[in-house]
Amino acid sequence: MQDAQFKRLRDRVFALSERQAYAEALALIDEHAEALTQFESDLLFWRACLYGRLGNRSEAIRALQSAAERGHWYHERMLRDPDLDIIRDSAELADLQRLFNERHQQAQAEAKPERQVWEPAGQPCGLLVALHGAGGSILTEGDYWRQAVQLGWRVAMLQSSQVFAPRRYHWQDAAKAIEEVRRHLEEIGEGSPIVLAGFSMGGGLAIRATLSGSIPACGFLAVAPSFRTEQMGPLVQTAPRGVRGYVVVGTEDWCYGPAKELALAMKQAGLACDVEEHPGLGHDYPNGFGSSLRRGLSFLHG
Repeated sequence: MQDAQFKRLRDRVFALSERQAYAEALALIDEHAEALTQFESDLLFWRACLYGRLGNRSEAIRALQSAAERGHWYHERMLRDPDLDIIRDSAELADLQRLFNERHQQAQAEAKPERQVWEPAGQPCGLLVALHGAGGSILTEGDYWRQAVQLGWRVAMLQSSQVFAPRRYHWQDAAKAIEEVRRHLEEIGEGSPIVLAGFSMGGGLAIRATLSGSIPACGFLAVAPSFRTEQMGPLVQTAPRGVRGYVVVGTEDWCYGPAKELALAMKQAGLACDVEEHPGLGHDYPNGFGSSLRRGLSFLHG
């Protein structure tokens, strides 16, 4: 599966970059590029950033121009990456940014919410609604969540209409995102109980929608959830009684501290919340995620 290959390559490239082995990281990308055509836009962006780290202005620009020639585009937030500071004031980047913005607007105008539903063999235990992370999609994350079908759950993997990059989406407008989730539930039949789940930004949205009561869920299962702690505190105090939470997070993830704080706040408010910690894991799904799903769903609906 290209997604698994891509993640292995990403981890190796990022590790080399951390060690400032930029030329070695570029060589590694070249070695695997042909086998990962689905992720060409990512690889070209990494090349631009690595050349930026090396101080090679012309090659950094050329990598982004190659992406443009192949029909790709990048969100303006990606182009703010400090690795591209070497070309920040260049006329070439300004021209590219105008082109990328036009393509983004066109893609956004054509985008619509999507979903994939997987059914268990027998009577479902409930409905697991999964939300991808920022820059994710059904394609990149669906296989993680569909494993819950083997545990007897009906699984609905939702894809935002908010475009982050070609074939990549995010949930930046939370109100719009929650409205899309509601429409999906109306169309597929809610089922009971409902567990809201997600990764990173999707995990943060799942927590927010559950605690606020915006979606009638019995609990949330969040992996490496990204959220602002100050926004969750008031929601914990007014959350529907009986909701439960389960968080899967790595100890090296920048989300680890906020996740622990959220769990403590929920427990102090009389709400059950457990944190499954993975030593050494950064901002990602853990290996053997199926086991985490089993433990989490058992905790939420055991």
